[in-house]
Amino acid sequence: MSARSDFLGAVGQTRLVATPVSFLEGHAILKTGNFRSAIPLFEKAQRENPNRLYLLQNLADAYLAVGRKADAIECLELAIRPDQHRPRARPCDSVKVKSSSQGNPE
Repeated sequence: MSARSDFLGAVGQTRLVATPVSFLEGHAILKTGNFRSAIPLFEKAQRENPNRLYLLQNLADAYLAVGRKADAIECLELAIRPDQHRPRARPCDSVKVKSSSQGNPE
């Protein structure tokens, strides 16, 4: 086999995933502190490209910022669940979600 055919074979076995535009828009809005407006964009990106770590982390951040703690925890649990893209992911029992008396994360 030639180097070119080896390369093309490797590329054919690689799953290339584009970043959804809705994620980029949500991330830009998140950076302004408008968490509530970023959430629908992250949710759309999640539907377009399910269980991607960077989406789940940003969506969890936005959920937590608007007080949707259960939704944030669900995103983070998905983020640590092994799947075809993250086969070595594993739960970390030593990480606990802590909250202050005001209900905000510490």
